[in-house]
Amino acid sequence: MFSGNACVLGRRAPDADDMRAVVDVEAVVEFGEINDALWRALEQMAPFGMGNPRPLFRSCAAHNSPGLRRSGRKKHIKLAARQGGRR
Repeated sequence: MFSGNACVLGRRAPDADDMRAVVDVEAVVEFGEINDALWRALEQMAPFGMGNPRPLFRSCAAHNSPGLRRSGRKKHIKLAARQGGRR
């Protein structure tokens, strides 16, 4: 069954807001909250896979630190971020 929004979308052309990807995050975390205790709690949730996806976190007010690097195969990038005085 479609929601009311899907019915409205069917009556008009989609706009940029309709085309935005939606990402569900588990929680918003500050860099100061990312520590060994959080890591151990995440390990307790394993194994990850179908039916148990890896949690996704968001952190606000983070900035890229200089030194963006590509992996050896150039398929991945590695960056450092900072929030306040924390990296």
